[in-house]
Amino acid sequence: RSARGEAAVSGASPLTVMEHPSSRSHIARTTVKRLEQDIENFASDENSCNFPYLLVTGNCDTINPGDGSLPRALEQISHLLQLIEKQRNKDIQDSREGITTVVQYANGHSDEMLGNLNVLRHLAHQCGKFEDTLEFEFLASCIATATNAGNISMYNNFLTPAQNDGVMCCVVLMMLTVNRISHSNLALQQGRGVRRLLEQLNKACSSNDTTAQITIRKELASLSDNFAATLLAKRFFMTMKQADVFELDPRFLLFEFSHGILLRESQVTLVTKLLAEVNAGRSVCHQMIMGAGKTTVVGPVVAMLLADYKTMIIEVVPAPLLDMSVNVCRERFSTAIRKPVFTFAFDRYMKVTPQLLYKLQIARHLRAVVVSTPSAVKSFMLKFIEICHNLNRQKFLLDEIKEVESASKSHWVKRMLGISKKKSGSVGALSQEEIIDLKQQAGVCQQIFEIFRASVEIMDE
Repeated sequence: RSARGEAAVSGASPLTVMEHPSSRSHIARTTVKRLEQDIENFASDENSCNFPYLLVTGNCDTINPGDGSLPRALEQISHLLQLIEKQRNKDIQDSREGITTVVQYANGHSDEMLGNLNVLRHLAHQCGKFEDTLEFEFLASCIATATNAGNISMYNNFLTPAQNDGVMCCVVLMMLTVNRISHSNLALQQGRGVRRLLEQLNKACSSNDTTAQITIRKELASLSDNFAATLLAKRFFMTMKQADVFELDPRFLLFEFSHGILLRESQVTLVTKLLAEVNAGRSVCHQMIMGAGKTTVVGPVVAMLLADYKTMIIEVVPAPLLDMSVNVCRERFSTAIRKPVFTFAFDRYMKVTPQLLYKLQIARHLRAVVVSTPSAVKSFMLKFIEICHNLNRQKFLLDEIKEVESASKSHWVKRMLGISKKKSGSVGALSQEEIIDLKQQAGVCQQIFEIFRASVEIMDE
């Protein structure tokens, strides 16, 4: 705040209620003390934090056409937009040429291989659709696998291991370039918005429209901060090992490339923390504010990183958000990252069938994401308890029936004389077919619970 010429935020508490009779209770004093501590923490964070600041617009409250600051800001913003657009156009040209080159090389179209008859035969088979032709989307998905070079060798065994590694490096570079194009488009959109607001502010100042000036200055301050943050955004899953040598997690890069976004620092930190806790066998709970990317970023990234043929991912969301969450997951896993998305719907009046078990087994085998609601999971557990209760109750009913039959044989004379009443058993006895059916349902429930026990649940509440 000092660098921007703004006054420091005061940590003094405006709460002067401790002398009031209602503040004498312990809970009142504790609440006031907590609020005062929150005020101090907020002031400390605001005064010590660093955040991007757009020098072009400066202080939006003082910029005006009279001192030349407004025309100068318009000129600088226009020049900045030209530089961004120039870099974007260069990235577009480089990515088109680079992607074409790396795809051709991965398929065997290179001068050093054209003299090999086996390579020519392979290319002829590709032209005849007898061999698969590698696309860039497939090469991009290969970087997130454990044996990325081996995946290429399955389709083109004429490349050496060193050449396969070179292809993967080129693919990573192309993905970084393509993702920067998406980020440049976002910066251009925000920068043009800043320029448009500056032009509107110039008109408002010329017409002495004070109300419009106040509104435009507020919008300009907010959009300028967003524009500055976009210009200074970076990848937080990349670390520099030494000069010109960087290390990155390709799975994060694949997610960014698939959706044209940059993961925020808080999102990368949270996903890394969640993975560490899950690998340690511990449950973890984290609170995120609305708009921080719980459903659209964190959930899909965690599902992508944890799902395998042994571990099923089940995402539990509130019932009103079920359709939206399913659509978001299907959108996220429909490009370079492809995963089926299933739903788990159940209520206590449904029958537990083997088809439900097969569905979950297929979902685990395909590394799919299963989306459900708390009521569906609870209903399934209650259904299992109900089945067990009915089977256990049937056991006591059989004992009671035997007791009634024994008593009826020893007291048949009294019943004939009308001096003894017949002892009847409890209602609700099950037939043999119903007992067999309940036992089968209980067995299916047990297998489903074993799948759940080995799964990872993401609860998005």
